[in-house]
Amino acid sequence: MNEVLNFRGTSFPIEIEVVEVDCDYAQRLLDTSIGNRNQTKAHIDRLSESMIAGDYLELLDPVRVSDTGKLIDGHHRLTAVANTGQAQKLLIVRGFPESVFEYIDQGQARTVKDTFGLGRVSNPAQVGAAVKFFYQLLVSKTSSKIDRIKPSNPVAMHILKAHPAIAKSVMVGLTVTGPKGIHAPLSPVAVAHFLWTQQSRGNVQKANTFFQTLQFGPYNVENDPAVRLRNKLEANWAIVRKSTSSQRWDESTVLGWFFQAWEAYVIDRPLHQFYGESRLPKYNEKAMSLARTIDAKQTNGFHAYYGKDKESSWETQRTRAK
Repeated sequence: MNEVLNFRGTSFPIEIEVVEVDCDYAQRLLDTSIGNRNQTKAHIDRLSESMIAGDYLELLDPVRVSDTGKLIDGHHRLTAVANTGQAQKLLIVRGFPESVFEYIDQGQARTVKDTFGLGRVSNPAQVGAAVKFFYQLLVSKTSSKIDRIKPSNPVAMHILKAHPAIAKSVMVGLTVTGPKGIHAPLSPVAVAHFLWTQQSRGNVQKANTFFQTLQFGPYNVENDPAVRLRNKLEANWAIVRKSTSSQRWDESTVLGWFFQAWEAYVIDRPLHQFYGESRLPKYNEKAMSLARTIDAKQTNGFHAYYGKDKESSWETQRTRAK
């Protein structure tokens, strides 16, 4: 099958065919590559497993070859064929000008960061992480463990469109956790700011003052909740910094500390000490409830987007993530 592609004022003849690609053929194509983003081993492993199980069919996503005979797209698929020795029928499209390389997704799924970057979102990685954490508060079943399920790219983009203030809270979080700020993971900091400022207009100034105290002090006010929280975070950072690679910030724990400090701060009550881990789910439950209340107020919020008819799809995603 032949077609003509008109690109930047030039016509290119395109040849489309289904080809039985074996290990040698796959390697020859890979040897002609004009370049590719770093390959993801996990993605190659998933493709390899499907091929070995005889459960792979991807004729709809073609391998693309330039008009000069160089591989533009299909690196992960061809690497899986070469690694497994499992011949596959692949759709190969030849004749693209090499300059289309920059437009091609190259077979590797875009991350939320990639999607936000393409959507011209400032700080796409940080905003993506905050949106993911907010999503987890919306979908988690229990407060004892906030599920680490990731939203699909369309869902993440929908959440950001429904709650654009998340991006503004990320900017606050970047300032507070910057070089002159506190040591803390960005996502719970940004999400806490977003939840408190969206809860009510009266909270906006109080929340901003809370975060300013975290960053700049004064630190000599005994048992001030914001100061207590800063000290708690700095003490935990000292542990994280000296620990092995398996020791990392736990975002749900940090969020629980933020909510305990905030609960005392809003009623001007001193905070003498933080509860242990067994009591933190109480505060995660408050964060989850507040997130769902804020989302429910939006006619285009996450739950309105998903709807009851998509509940089974959501549960399938949750099961796979676990």
